[in-house]
Amino acid sequence: MNVLLITSNQQRWDSLPCYGRPWVQAPNMERLAREGVVFERCYTPSPVCLPARVCLLRGQWPSTTGVLGDNHGLPDDFPTWPKLLSATGVRTAAIGQDAFLSLGRPQRLRGAD
Repeated sequence: MNVLLITSNQQRWDSLPCYGRPWVQAPNMERLAREGVVFERCYTPSPVCLPARVCLLRGQWPSTTGVLGDNHGLPDDFPTWPKLLSATGVRTAAIGQDAFLSLGRPQRLRGAD
């Protein structure tokens, strides 16, 4: 199983060539768009980035996760779909901005390789 989830910070929906900006140079994103999936309608469950990321990892609304602002971290026992995949033997990793982890200390997603 190969799953690659790429998110970007503070990027307008129409800032890439695949969404109508042909003068923008983003060859790797364009290739991913051509060979993968381009979503035409996406909505965020929160205008704040950390609660939105947690919703993506949990599949639940901010009111359910309890993460309502950027001053929260995920408890170690907080189930996420990457942790569930990891528990089945799938190698997972979070690379880049991973502010959804417990605040104040570096941490790996439990079970992540």
